[in-house]
Order: sequence, then C-alpha cells, then structure tokens
Amino acid sequence: MRTGWIITTGCLVFSRKMTDTKDKVISILCLIFGIASYPLICRWYLGVAAAILSIVLFFYHSTKYERNRMTTAGAVLGLTLIILFIITAASFGAYMSLVSGGDDVNWDKITDSLQFGE
Repeated sequence: MRTGWIITTGCLVFSRKMTDTKDKVISILCLIFGIASYPLICRWYLGVAAAILSIVLFFYHSTKYERNRMTTAGAVLGLTLIILFIITAASFGAYMSLVSGGDDVNWDKITDSLQFGE
C-alpha cells in the first residue's frame, strides 16, 4: 500500500491511498449505513439494523485492512444511535411504569386514547 505526503493548496496532508476496490466499497458502505441509520430510525428496526450493520462492517474492515476515517466515522455514528436508542427505550419503559403505578401497562387503554377523530 502506497502512502506519502501530498501538498494540496499549500498544506501538507498525509495520505493513505486505498488500492483495493473492496476496501473502498466497505469503507463507503460503513459510512453510508452509519449516516442512514438516523433517518431510518423512524422505523426503529431499520435504523437499529443499519447501525448494527455499520458496526459489523467496521470490525470486518479492521480485520482485513487498515482502519480509515470513513469506517471509524460510520462505526461511531452507529454506536451513538444504538446508545441513544437504548436510553430512549429505557426512559419510555420507566415512564410507562410510573404512569401505570407499577402494574402491568394497559396497552388497550393507551392506544384507545391515541385514536383521533372518534
């Protein structure tokens, strides 16, 4: 793998060239899934699946190739989404437990109160 110093617009930048096509594809997919997990959280299972997939691609890429910024960014985005999802789900569960007084949650009563137009 060829690395070196490149001068771009008067700045010295250290560049690691990705020579393998599979390396590029996995890096880009990891970043895309990390970014896409946030809008996909509207359907929670899609957002969590995209976040998990970005983390899996990060670990796969780390074992086969050198780490790069795209895979690291994708994994950080995916991990952040999963942590936020866990905090939100735990908060919702605690809230529902407080609302129900510690008893089992009556989902029929909750969904009936959310129906509009009746």
